[in-house]
Amino acid sequence: MSQPPFQPQQALHGQPHPQQPPMPQPAYGQRQPQQPPMPQPPPGRAPKQKRFGWLPLIITAVIALVIGSAIGGSGTDSPAAAGPAATVTAPAPTVTVTEPVATDEEPAPTEEPTEEPDPEPTEDPAPKPQTFSGRGSDVIKFKKPITDAMLVTTTWNGPQDNNTIYAIDAEGNDNDLLVNTIGSYKGTNLINLYEGDSVRALKVEGSGSWKIRLRPVSAAKAWDGSGTYKGSSDDVINVKDVFDGLDSLRFKSTQADGNITVYGLGDGEELIVNDIGNFSGKHLVPEGVVLFRVSSDGSWSMKRE
Repeated sequence: MSQPPFQPQQALHGQPHPQQPPMPQPAYGQRQPQQPPMPQPPPGRAPKQKRFGWLPLIITAVIALVIGSAIGGSGTDSPAAAGPAATVTAPAPTVTVTEPVATDEEPAPTEEPTEEPDPEPTEDPAPKPQTFSGRGSDVIKFKKPITDAMLVTTTWNGPQDNNTIYAIDAEGNDNDLLVNTIGSYKGTNLINLYEGDSVRALKVEGSGSWKIRLRPVSAAKAWDGSGTYKGSSDDVINVKDVFDGLDSLRFKSTQADGNITVYGLGDGEELIVNDIGNFSGKHLVPEGVVLFRVSSDGSWSMKRE
């Protein structure tokens, strides 16, 4: 077997190969001495490599990485290390699906809502009756103004002097003249005939003793239109639904000296009779009349025709 040519051993890890000392030269005429042969490695065996030659490289790389991380982390512009971010897990919504249950029963019919009738208007309660009595001239003041239509019935006993009663408003003005008589008297009149009227006081002027009663209009005397109705002095009579548009009233006055009047009250105020003293006549009554207001100083009678 032939020997491989000799290869000088390379320096390990970059170290220079050691220089051989120069051989001594022979003197002139002497033979060159033979250099002893270099030992050769045994055949078939490669030169041994040094173990762990790569370890210093790995250690150097790790140290460089650590130093680089430390320098990069110590920069003034780098944000502070943050702690682990909190993780919030929202509960998933629960959806419940209810499937309709099959049934053989037919659904119940749906009742339509019924409209409730509007409540019927209720009438205001009737004002309470009031009674006042006295002697001579006086002023009767009410705690609250009277705004409802009311009957005013007066009884007066005394000498033959002129006696009057006025309804007074909130400003102290005379409104309706309720009583104007001489001597003894008994009669009925009305206050607050029109919407918005009010009475704050009654002014009594005269002599003798008197008594005044205030009552609701519903307390008026009623006449159904049959036969002959008789009365005297001033009075208020309920004739609701008695007269139609072409019905007439025969009115007769006796024992009277002054002016005699009959007003029909309903949607308005209609003058039906206007005469003096004793007389008898036939007069047309407008439709819609509810009350008769009679003013007389004597006796009278009336009949529907």
